[in-house]
Amino acid sequence: MGNNLLLTTTDLPLEELKAKQSDLPQDSDWGIDTVALSIPVQTDVPELAHNSWYASGGELTEAVDKSKWYSNFKVGWANVYVSYKPLYGSIYVQFCAPKVLAPSSTALLPPNALGPLVEKSLVELVSQIPVLPTCMTIDDEGSVEFITDWKSHVKISRIDCARNFQITNQEYLQHALAKTVSKSQKVAHVYWSKTGWTRSNMTKNEGMDRMYDKSKELLNHELDEQFKWEKGIYRFEAELKKSRLTKTGLTTLDRVTDEAVWNALNWRWEQSNWGIVMPGTGSIGELIGGLKDDQRLKFVGYLALAAQGLSELVDAKEARRMSRLAELLKLTPGADIGEYGVMNHLLSLWHGQEVEFRT
Repeated sequence: MGNNLLLTTTDLPLEELKAKQSDLPQDSDWGIDTVALSIPVQTDVPELAHNSWYASGGELTEAVDKSKWYSNFKVGWANVYVSYKPLYGSIYVQFCAPKVLAPSSTALLPPNALGPLVEKSLVELVSQIPVLPTCMTIDDEGSVEFITDWKSHVKISRIDCARNFQITNQEYLQHALAKTVSKSQKVAHVYWSKTGWTRSNMTKNEGMDRMYDKSKELLNHELDEQFKWEKGIYRFEAELKKSRLTKTGLTTLDRVTDEAVWNALNWRWEQSNWGIVMPGTGSIGELIGGLKDDQRLKFVGYLALAAQGLSELVDAKEARRMSRLAELLKLTPGADIGEYGVMNHLLSLWHGQEVEFRT
């Protein structure tokens, strides 16, 4: 990872560090994961004799063709799923973009590389399916070419933009994100399983945002990939569909650039409110050192009760006072006392890790 990730201290105050998130990172641990494309096709192509379609249902009558077809192909290390509905005259292509180039579990595709990668993939696919994208031509000898503005004819149906994080304080990260509600959500969705932890914000049709523990996937991969990550690896993933694609401008392949994808990631990060402040080095003693003597005991008691889920035992007026104090100190009550330290680290999207800021 880049962005001076071994240097986790900056001389920037919190607000300036947050403002830096809009800059374009120089490391390779952000980009594109899954992508789905919708591509208009023509069917009357005599040169394409091979038929790899499998029927998946749908009615075919003299009046209308509602049949459905699909096929699966291997391009690089990626499984490419292609479906086709004659009624709509387009193929739908979905695949994990970085897997076309490498089998790595953590790799992400640089956004500027998506166009060339789709071009290469389509050349491999058209020889195996009995339809031809209208953005391509084929001669009697089977030679394939792309029209000049072919990328503008390839529609984006879904694109997952992602950023890898190295996390030291995993316990506090999970605790704080589980209590952080996004700007458009009323409930925090947290999932535990045998394979990890996921915090997600979901919509019915527009896509989802999630932060999840990706560390356990590395146990099944080569040692060189495991050794790259010295800390826990988490991934922030923003799935964009429908109005999210329109808002970000990522509607056709020609619009997918490094800048557009980073802006989309930054937008969803801000909407999720996951740029949390986290504990740095030091103890809870340092954290509460600036409080008045009579506040310290009350506040520590409040934190201890909150950690046990017993904050309702605190008088309502006093609880509001303690909650305001916690907000002032930028901490999230509910974690074990030992998890708190000086709250001077930001979970930085740009850096892909916790970064110390100047208080």
